[in-house]
Amino acid sequence: MPSGDELFGEFPLAEAATKTRRAKALAELVAMAERGDFDYLLDKKNYRPRPLCSWEP
Repeated sequence: MPSGDELFGEFPLAEAATKTRRAKALAELVAMAERGDFDYLLDKKNYRPRPLCSWEP
C-alpha cells in the first residue's frame, strides 16, 4: 500500500481531509458500539445463517 507521501505528494490539505474523514467515521463507529448497535453480533447464531437444508451423506 502506498504511503501518504506517494498518494498525496505535495498536497497536505488532501491528506488532512482524508485523515479527518477517517477520524469522523471511526468516531461514528465508536458511538454506534457504545449504543449497543453491534451487540447482536456477540452471539454467533445471529450472524451465521443456518443452512437451507440439512444434507447428510
